[in-house]
Amino acid sequence: MEKMNELLDKYFKGETTLEQEKELKNYFIGTNIAEKHKPYQALFDVFAEELEDKACLPLKKVWPKQQSVKRLWIKAFSYSGIAATILIVLWIQRPQQSDNYAIVSGNRIEDPDYAQKYAEKKFSKVNEILKNSMQPMKSIETVRQSLQPMQKIGKVQKQTDEVENNIQLK
Repeated sequence: MEKMNELLDKYFKGETTLEQEKELKNYFIGTNIAEKHKPYQALFDVFAEELEDKACLPLKKVWPKQQSVKRLWIKAFSYSGIAATILIVLWIQRPQQSDNYAIVSGNRIEDPDYAQKYAEKKFSKVNEILKNSMQPMKSIETVRQSLQPMQKIGKVQKQTDEVENNIQLK
């Protein structure tokens, strides 16, 4: 009994030899098992059942499949080739659109005559606005031209003042 306690302690610590483990298995297979060892009997019964089970087919090792680098490159090139082909086909089959168009008020206009007439109409409006805004500039120019004789009088006045100053100094 004491020997079985020591063997169980060693077994659970992982320190038993194969012979000692056989002795434990034989002890638990038998009918003369102490009451305090009964909870461990189920553990050793499972081991006995495992010994009775036999594999039906021969076992073979199953290694995880690892693809070679060459296969990965082949797959990568084939997938990229397929993608490139799809893009080229879609680019060729896209609806043909004219490159000459104008966008007016958010609408696309492809008729060149309409676009030209619309542009001429807008340019004439801009020209009219500029002409009207230049009107005050023209009136300022006429005032400037009419003031030129006055500027000459101012120059003559300065010259006479200089002459008078020169005469008084002498």
